[in-house]
Amino acid sequence: MCYRDLSYEPDPERNLLAKYLLPPSEADARVAVAPWPSTKANALRHVTEEFAARVFRVDEEGGFIDVAYPVGLFEPGNVAQWLSILTGALFGPGTPDGIVLLDISMPEVMRAPFDGPKFGLEGVRRIIGTDITGRPHLGMAFGKLGMTAEEMSAEAYEVGSGGACLLRDNVALTDQGFCRMPIRIVNVMEALDRVHEEGGHRVLYAVNVTADADKVLDRADTAIENGANCLMVDVSDAGLSSLSKLGEDASVAVPIHAHVASRMHCVRESVRATSISALTKLMRLLGGDQIEMAGGHGRSGTITTESRACKGAMLEEWRGIKRAFPVAIDGIHPGEAHYIIGELGKDIVVLADDGEIRDHPKGSRAGAMALNQAIDAALAGVSVESYAKDHEELRIALELWGRGETKSL
Repeated sequence: MCYRDLSYEPDPERNLLAKYLLPPSEADARVAVAPWPSTKANALRHVTEEFAARVFRVDEEGGFIDVAYPVGLFEPGNVAQWLSILTGALFGPGTPDGIVLLDISMPEVMRAPFDGPKFGLEGVRRIIGTDITGRPHLGMAFGKLGMTAEEMSAEAYEVGSGGACLLRDNVALTDQGFCRMPIRIVNVMEALDRVHEEGGHRVLYAVNVTADADKVLDRADTAIENGANCLMVDVSDAGLSSLSKLGEDASVAVPIHAHVASRMHCVRESVRATSISALTKLMRLLGGDQIEMAGGHGRSGTITTESRACKGAMLEEWRGIKRAFPVAIDGIHPGEAHYIIGELGKDIVVLADDGEIRDHPKGSRAGAMALNQAIDAALAGVSVESYAKDHEELRIALELWGRGETKSL
């Protein structure tokens, strides 16, 4: 159970700390927890005192509560069991609908069983060659359903030649008959090898191996055997267990890209809703090297508190666990890249949808060049309009998409 004990002072090394948002309702329903039991005759009082979670802070106006869970409640290394506790098991009957787990802070003893990312931010940078410059990476989600392996190979060559550092599969593209995964990998990697041979530029291709947890490792093995240098898993649909299997398997010796659909952030009706920033910490523990962040970064969206929390979850210093590479998503075009970098910093992957690159009037290579030129402008501290005067690809892109109006909250 979970009890209200506002006098309790949590120990960050003996308690997992969790913050929740409760739904707006009657004031007395904001904190749906029992008072601390006082009946001395309670035969199980020793259990309560040792294992009960305590609500130690209440923000009645904002609807937030902070809860301290004793670490003894949690099975070491079993994230699924952690979530069964954190998302409502100890609240019992009467928990209001719509409660959201906003954030968690884990003591080191809970993180210790995990290796975290095999490569992390620094390792991915070393692969690409940006470990010295610290330059943001440009990525593209590509592979419209129905494209053949040959068509994807041709596009990969153009986008890679334009300076992209990452290509990741469309989340709905797995191993369908029109573009079988092994053939696609061979074709795309041949194109990216040409990019490297011609210009010395390396590109990661995150192959979508999303599948049921009992199949994801076989699919990963097939991808790597055919030359994949990066894997992607859709955690929002396949679950954390699929990411865990990839992260803990030593034979998966390539970076893992974790995709999370933005729609997950919007689930507010479920008693078991969890914010993406809280999930991001778990994805990092389980081996996500690159993790997509919540928030509408592109298409004139908003850089939210949640976006910043996701980035913080990936870059927070954890002893013995590498930092993950944050990935900004949601259709970022050249007119918006400077906002993203200005607000979120250089340790970021700017992931464009294929339309923001392919729809450039001069083609996919020019589309990638335009976004890279926008990144150059941000790093140089000059406006994209000024930089575009001497860079045709960027100038044309701004004429098409305009200058973004992404906001920061």
